[in-house]
Amino acid sequence: MNIPMMDLIMIVITIIITIGSFLFMTYLIFKYLKIKKQVEVIREVSINLPKTLKSNMIKNSFLIILLLGFYFGNTVYCRRTYNISNIIYCNMLGRNISIHYYNERN
Repeated sequence: MNIPMMDLIMIVITIIITIGSFLFMTYLIFKYLKIKKQVEVIREVSINLPKTLKSNMIKNSFLIILLLGFYFGNTVYCRRTYNISNIIYCNMLGRNISIHYYNERN
């Protein structure tokens, strides 16, 4: 196999992984919003606000890190100053964080 064909295959694999990571992130976001609405209906009005804010910041930090990894992975890809292993690493990191985020929610 010549080198340009191998690069094309790696780029296609990277695009598929990126799209899959993005779809999984959107799935988690919509699932979180659905659960959050259900919890708000069940929860009473009296809430310990500082404790709730602190726990929400900790839970949402995983999502922020995930989105930043996705953003920087795509900017590196779009600038064409990339190494395939860096993009795959960013996507794997994003997937691992999103799985951890998903497990923390359940």
